[in-house]
Amino acid sequence: MSSFVSRLVVAAIGLPLVLGAVYLGGWWVAGLALAATAIALHEYWILVRALRPLAAAGYVGGLLAVLGAQLGGIDWAVGGMLAALPLAFLLKLVSDTRQAATTSIGATVLGASW
Repeated sequence: MSSFVSRLVVAAIGLPLVLGAVYLGGWWVAGLALAATAIALHEYWILVRALRPLAAAGYVGGLLAVLGAQLGGIDWAVGGMLAALPLAFLLKLVSDTRQAATTSIGATVLGASW
């Protein structure tokens, strides 16, 4: 299957799901955003694998940002995203990766904020 046909199939399946979630609003859109966040972060971790990001901290920060946006607005979204920073430091403390702490933590927080 060519990449064009693959994109058309994904669009044909995804478009009704997205439009339905937007029509229903509220937590349906938040659930869609949570799924999109998890998929986007997974692709990001693949791209920056050489930097040894602390993926668990990035997932927590990204997902908390979406939940914060749903529950409390932009202030809580930023707070949720920034939760990745101390968690990344804690995970780097107990991890045995050889990459520099600045690189690993920076890639992690960038992923959560992206």
